[in-house]
Amino acid sequence: MILSSHFPVLIVVVPLFAAYLMPLCWRWKRGLTKPIAVTALALSFLMALNMAFQVLRSGPISYHAGNWQPPWGIEIYVDYLSVYMALVVTGVGLLILIYSTKYSEKMIEERNIAIFFALILLLIAGLTGMVVTGDLFNLFVFLEIASLASYALVPIAGSKGTKGRFEASFRYLYMGAIASTFTLIAIGFAYMATGTLNMADLALRLVEAREAYPTLVLMSLGFFVVGFSLKSALFPLHLWLPDAYAHAPAPVSALSSGLTIKVMAYVIIRLFYSIFGIAFVSSTGLLSMIQIIAALAIIIGSLYAIAQKDVIRILAYSSVSQIGYVILGATLLSSDGFTGGLLHILHHSIMKGTMILAVGAVMYKTGKRNIQDFKGMGRRMPYTMGAFSIAALSMVGIPPLTGFVSKWFLLLGTLEAKSYAFTFVILASSLLNAVYYLRLINYIHFKDPDEGSVRVDEAPLTMLIPIVILGLGAIFVGMMANIPLTLISKAVSSLGL
Repeated sequence: MILSSHFPVLIVVVPLFAAYLMPLCWRWKRGLTKPIAVTALALSFLMALNMAFQVLRSGPISYHAGNWQPPWGIEIYVDYLSVYMALVVTGVGLLILIYSTKYSEKMIEERNIAIFFALILLLIAGLTGMVVTGDLFNLFVFLEIASLASYALVPIAGSKGTKGRFEASFRYLYMGAIASTFTLIAIGFAYMATGTLNMADLALRLVEAREAYPTLVLMSLGFFVVGFSLKSALFPLHLWLPDAYAHAPAPVSALSSGLTIKVMAYVIIRLFYSIFGIAFVSSTGLLSMIQIIAALAIIIGSLYAIAQKDVIRILAYSSVSQIGYVILGATLLSSDGFTGGLLHILHHSIMKGTMILAVGAVMYKTGKRNIQDFKGMGRRMPYTMGAFSIAALSMVGIPPLTGFVSKWFLLLGTLEAKSYAFTFVILASSLLNAVYYLRLINYIHFKDPDEGSVRVDEAPLTMLIPIVILGLGAIFVGMMANIPLTLISKAVSSLGL
């Protein structure tokens, strides 16, 4: 038996099993809790890396759980797009988890630390499961694992958290429950129309089902779109997101912004291209409507960000804007636009992770996060704020950073699709991004701190290293974009663009 042949399922099982061990380790030998969590996620990342090379070398991997052949058995399916997402989830998630090992000592109550790491592992395992599963019902199962972990992580800071955290968590729970209900109904309609839940088999049977049961198929698609638009915080269904980010611990906000909403956008892409068929989705008129909604998300999210003074809320509304880029790129029906949208997933995961973790480091040192409190912070925390500033400039789209590359492809995509209104939207949004990000950079590097402000030094090394690695990722991915584009271009081609 070759162990690597089981990587498609082990990539999910390992962090799930480690999550189970967290409370046991905390009671038995506390010193093992954090190393086991980090080791489990590092193994998942290495397995994702190995599968990426396998997929590039030999094509997609189909793993049959229990040796039951699909569509009767559960299938794990790893293609170019899913392995790309698995690399993003496990790689960025690993750095955020390493950051959390030190952050949790001060910002999380001791009694909650074991459950904190258990929930993070459950969240990442759920997200990883969502991107590698080839079965709709298991997609729902992994969605619920990730969602329940997210709801519990928002208020986990306990007495050290901010007021209103439970209200934010319940609002997130209510909205998430509605989204889950829509998703389950959509799965039910799809099963009624086709009699299968295997994604590949479903895609084949939907061709006939669209003729026999057109209303069921259309309702299934509609319920899926609403459910995952809620989960991905696509405007105007984003209302849960700002409060959830504002009250959650920094690593949780980084996971949510950098990974969770991107995986939900991935599911929308997978539904459109691999299951229902992009030609059918386009023929319903839904695609044009989603393009308009995505464009509104890009502009309105940026406008809301400009109006904020709480740095975390600035970053939260920025995420509303950035998810619009991903969805717009994926629905332009152009290879360059789709490439830009997929690259923007990686770009935003790295950059938003950098900035939220940097803000978390400031909160770790000062307990403050208002924009006024960042005056002169660049001189007091030079490496942390240096990484923050690189990420902010990348979000604006300054060359040669990664944000420039993804936005360049998106612009080419709008021109290729002859959607010139969306070309204007992307250019205008970059100017809006510059307004609030350059304002932050101005406070950080060019304003003197107020008299009597708290003395601050650099972030602890365990927190600083992930911040710097992620910040440097803006430069590396921007200048070496051909590396992720190797997978992305094959993913785009395999989906018919």
